Order: sequence, then C-alpha cells, then structure tokens
Amino acid sequence: MKKNLKIILISAMIASNSILMSGCSTNQNNTKIEANKKGGYLESDITIPEELVFISKIYYKDNNLNIMGQIETGEYKNFILKEDNTFLQDDLTDIPKTLLELENQEKLIMDIAYIDENTCAVLTTNFEGEKMTLEIIEANTKTIELTEGNYYGLFISDKGEIFILSNNMDKNILNRYDKTGNLIKEYEINLDNYFVAGNDIITTNLTENALIIYDLETGEEKLNIAKPNLDFSDVITTDQSGNIFICGKNGVEKLLKDTNEFEKIIDSNNTYLGLDTNFVNNIIATNENEYFILFDDSSYGSRLVKYTYDENINKNFKAELNVYMLQDNPFIKQAIFNYKKNNPDININVEVGYDEHNGITKEDAIKNLNTEILAGKGADIIILDGLDVENYIEKGALMDISDIIMPLVDKGELLENIVNPLVEDGKIYAIPTRFSPSTIWGDKQILDNYTNLDSLAKWQEQNQDKKVFYPTKPEKLIEKTFKTNTQIIDETGNINEEELKKYLENIKILSSNEDTGVELESELEENVAALEYLAYKDIQVHIQDMKSNTELEHSYASIAMNGNATYSLNNGYFTPLSIVGINSKSKHSDIAKEIIKTALSQETQQINILSEGGFSVNKAVFDKLKVAEDKEQTSAMVVMVGIDPDKQIDIINNVISDEEKVKFFETIEKVYKPTKEDSTLMNFIIEESKGYFKGEKDIDETTKAICQKAKTYLAE
Repeated sequence: MKKNLKIILISAMIASNSILMSGCSTNQNNTKIEANKKGGYLESDITIPEELVFISKIYYKDNNLNIMGQIETGEYKNFILKEDNTFLQDDLTDIPKTLLELENQEKLIMDIAYIDENTCAVLTTNFEGEKMTLEIIEANTKTIELTEGNYYGLFISDKGEIFILSNNMDKNILNRYDKTGNLIKEYEINLDNYFVAGNDIITTNLTENALIIYDLETGEEKLNIAKPNLDFSDVITTDQSGNIFICGKNGVEKLLKDTNEFEKIIDSNNTYLGLDTNFVNNIIATNENEYFILFDDSSYGSRLVKYTYDENINKNFKAELNVYMLQDNPFIKQAIFNYKKNNPDININVEVGYDEHNGITKEDAIKNLNTEILAGKGADIIILDGLDVENYIEKGALMDISDIIMPLVDKGELLENIVNPLVEDGKIYAIPTRFSPSTIWGDKQILDNYTNLDSLAKWQEQNQDKKVFYPTKPEKLIEKTFKTNTQIIDETGNINEEELKKYLENIKILSSNEDTGVELESELEENVAALEYLAYKDIQVHIQDMKSNTELEHSYASIAMNGNATYSLNNGYFTPLSIVGINSKSKHSDIAKEIIKTALSQETQQINILSEGGFSVNKAVFDKLKVAEDKEQTSAMVVMVGIDPDKQIDIINNVISDEEKVKFFETIEKVYKPTKEDSTLMNFIIEESKGYFKGEKDIDETTKAICQKAKTYLAE
C-alpha cells in the first residue's frame, strides 16, 4: 500500500507557542436555507488589550465575553468586554508559573485549555517533535506520558473532562480523561473536528461529507447529516440553547433541529470569514443576532471580530460589480475585502468558475467564460490566472489600464522588472499583483553549466548511474517545464517542430516511471519530496517556482544539507500570479480600477499568504524582504516531514542566514521573462506524446501529429 506524504508545519513564536494547521478545503455550498436575505451582519473589530501577547481562551460567562491569555511578563490575565467594546482587566486566581517552567524543560506548548480558573490542561511536545505529554496544572503539575503518535485538538467539556485527538498508524482516536488526567474512554471515530456538549460528541467528517453526532457514554452514532461544504478548518460550537453551529470558510451556519438542514447565518463573502489568511480559532454565539469570532490571522496575529445583525445592511448599494476567477484566489479576495472595508456602499459579487466539486471541468468553465466575454457580457473584473491573456487582448476583451499602472511605476511603487515586460505598444491590459520566480536548485557544477533541458539531458546520458530529477513521469515533467521552454513556440506563434522534437527527447531522457511508493497530490508535496531527495544527494537538480518564505527556508535547508549545492534563476523566468484585468465592456471601470489599485497597495500586498501566494509586486513590500529581520519580532521555525521521517530536512539546524535571504531576494528581483499560460496547447502535447514515451510511436510521427493539431488550435 502506498503511503501519503505527510507535511507538518510548526510555528514557534517567541512570545508563545502555538500550532497552525490547515488542510484541503472545498468551496461547494449546499446549505439548504439562507436566512436574513434582506439584512446582514455588521462586522466590527474589537481591539484586543495591548498587554495580551497570546490569547489562550475566549469564553462567555455571566453574560460577558471574557478573554484569558498571557501578558508580556509571562503572567496569565483575564479581561472582560464592556458595553463600549473595551476591556476591563479582571482579578483572576493565579495560574501557576509552571506554564513558563515547561519551556525551561524544553517542552513546546502546543495547546492550552482551562478546566476552571485554577486548573488548566496543557498539551506539549519536545522540540524534536518526538514525545508528547499532557500536563494537568494545579498547585502541582501532574504529567501524563502519551503513547507514540500525534496528539492535537485539546478540548475541555462543560463537565471539566479532557478530550484529545490522537493519530497513530492512520488510526484516529478521541481520548477522554477526567479532570485529574485519568483515562475514561477511547473512541475510535473518524473525524476532522469535534465539540462535546452534554451527552453528545459532535463531529465533522470530510470523508463522508457529514456532521455526525455520537453518544458520549456508548460511542454509538446517534445522527448523521449530509454536509458537503465542510472544511478542515471549520469550528463547531453550541449556544446556551443547545443549537449547533459550524463556523469557517463558508461562513456561520446553524443546524435546524426540526429539519436537520443548515441555515446560513453569516455569509463568508467579503468578510473576514472568507479570507484564507484567517483561521477561526473560536466562536461565541451569544444569541441569534450577535456572534464573537476569534481569528488566527497569519499577518496580524489574533483578531477578535463582533458580528451584529442589521436589517438594512444590504439595501441601497451605490453600485454592484462582478468579479470572475477561474479558481479560488485568496489574495484577490483579500483585496476585495480591503476595498469593501472603505467602500461599504459598493456590492461586489465573486464568481469562482471551477473547483473540483462544482460538476464542470476547467475546460468547460473557460468556454463558458469566453462565450460571455465575446458576447459583450461577463464580469467587470477578470482574474486571468489559468486563462489565455493574449487571446483576450487580441479579441479586444480587456481594457487598457496603463493610466493607473504607469503612474505607480513612475513613482517607484511597483517592480519595473515585473511590469515592463507586460507593456504592449504603451498599453497594459493585465497586471500581476504577485509573482513566482522560477528557480533551480542543485549540484554546483551542473548549475554552472546549465542552459536549459539540453544541458541536463546531456549530463544524464553521461551519468546514467545517477538521477537528475526526482522520479517523475513524462506528462508531469512536461507540466513542470513547458512554460519555461518557450523556444518551442516561434515568433509567429506557431510550434517550431525541431525545437519540439528536441524538447520531447529531453523529457524522455530526464523522466522516469519509477514507483517511489508515495502518492504526491499537490505541487507543495512534489517540492517537499524532491528537496528531500536533493538534501540526501539522491537527485542532482530540482526546479521550483518559489512562492513563499516558507518554501525558501525549506529549499535552502535542503542545499545546506547537501553540502555541494546552490541555486540560481531559471533563465530569468517568472510566473505572473493573481493577474487582474478589466472587461472592456464594464460599466463600472472607474470602480474596477480603484479595486486594482487596492490590490497593488502596500496594505493589501503585505498580507501573508501562507503557502502559494507568491511574492509582492509592490516595491516597498518587496524591499522589506531584502532587509535583515528584526530579531525581536516573531520568527517562524518550520519542520516539514517528508517521505522518510529518518531523512527529513532539518530546517532548525540549517536556517537561512539574513545575508543569504537578502541575497536571494536581490537575485529574484532580476527576473524579467513572464511565462504564458496555455494549458490547452500543453495538453495537446501531453496527449499526443504518450505513444512516443511508451515506445509505440517514433519522434517524427509524434511531433508531426502535435504540430498538425496545434496548427488548427492556434489558427482559431
């Protein structure tokens, strides 16, 4: 049986320690009923007390919202929210200083939950992540050694019982302890998130796409309700009346007891709930019209938001705009949110054309969009990632936006090396708001002689006892390298048959059908696997579109462990990301331009998109990456566990230095060749070359078939 690649991200905070885990999400929304269509919820930030450096709990007591956490001195304090939305510090029985002493014992605090004002449960691990404990802290500390496995999801029930999830050898267990740490019961339940209320264990299950309720005493299933729009980061809660709520990327939804259907209470569109930089930490439902949600924000830390119902919130908009994105784009959603925050009288609708759950293919979504645009319809703003930008420009579907872009370039607000290649006859029809440089990591001697795939294929033929790339099937290697091998397309836009022939021959030499025993389901996982091989010299070279600081730290640790590796730009290529254009038929182009300016602003660009956001095109934000970090600021330590835990990449002992980090960002500022997205043409090549890679067709027959098919496509 193949094993799935496991990736664990651990963020170690200077002021405190916590874990942020995110998983795959689905955007399909099958909520049966949407309430409050005429009204909506006002969203207001509640300023968290400055003294708090780490919030460990929010709870509702005596009709007041309470926040408990750690202040700068290391003490734990409690604060009560007053009617004017400010906080009053409350006297709290001292939590023993043992919490601080845990760090001196080299224990990393993973989670804290309070049993009562005098007692708390703490889940810890050592800094190697090999050993976990449950600490019950009262006047004295009781330590419970936990068996091998990964523990998370600490929860205290209203009875003061302690619950922890554990995973070992793909076996999921919910462990139930009494308040002194004695194990009461183990439940073998397949769940993603849970909440314990009364005699119920309320769980979400993404595999079954269901909300499932189990009996606390017997562990037997009591209720199973279909819920296809679940997300790994969803939080479950109940109110004082026993109503069940799910809160997350789809908004706040309430389970209707009479029908077992879900009512949409708060929509996620254009709210904090819909931003991928935010993860719901907890929700307090005080009544039908008021909710408090604590977010973990990757850019700003903890954020407390109050939602209050207003029946007039969705009336009398000054204008209404539509934004189309082929696939969900968290950065653009952040830009829309920032614009809406300052322009509440503008309504913005977001349409996502394709996801793996909405029943249509990506190709059909593109055809539907093209039909609308060429008919003079379609959204006001189009996010062009995954679309043929050049085709839209040729068809006159995009508006010239140079009047807002060039002044920003002239004032030095945007990176010229990213913007200038996109200028055509003095006009700009689309602008990337982020970018991803194509980098190559590997053996110094090979990289010194690197030109393109030709040089790598030549080295591979001369060193058949070694591998250039991580074992990758031909079609996957084409997907990885097609956009940076532009010599395949000549100046007239047609395929150069000789260059295509050479390209496919190189792919055949460099690819492999070797079964590594690991299923890689995403680009992130492919990069982790390849970098692990590179770190231990099992391969010589890895090509990667760099999209985040986290990926940089991981890649650098890999070459540091290799000892004879370096990196360089891959021939100056970069991938434009979050590309924005305006429909030439838009009736609200003035507002659309303001939204684009918001997307390019320092406020929006400094948002920390966790994994795939790319780097900022805003020069002020980008330049901050070229400055040594302030050591007093929060720093992150990342551990990625790959294929073999015994051969994981040791980032802790191979941290990239400030000097090396500055050098890297100075290097990628030299990219100047944007890649072009043409998935249709690439898919022609992949499909028609299968016979060649299997040995069923020769190279000449293959290239002629591709050229003939591509000629018809390119002529359309």
